[in-house]
Amino acid sequence: MWTPAREAPQGVDVYFSCTHHPDERATRFRHELLVTQDEPAEEQAQRLAAQILADDPRKTAEVCDD
Repeated sequence: MWTPAREAPQGVDVYFSCTHHPDERATRFRHELLVTQDEPAEEQAQRLAAQILADDPRKTAEVCDD
């Protein structure tokens, strides 16, 4: 039986939340990180971690409405 090739993802959605006070409702964020089939997964993971840690990801993330 023939099955179509699975399409590779263009990016990975990373969700995170932030609160400033324990009794405050958390603000949820979504940040898309681009991925490629041409680069080894380990190198991509290191690059993605460095990208997130290099600056406050809230600056470029999308606020998620719940």
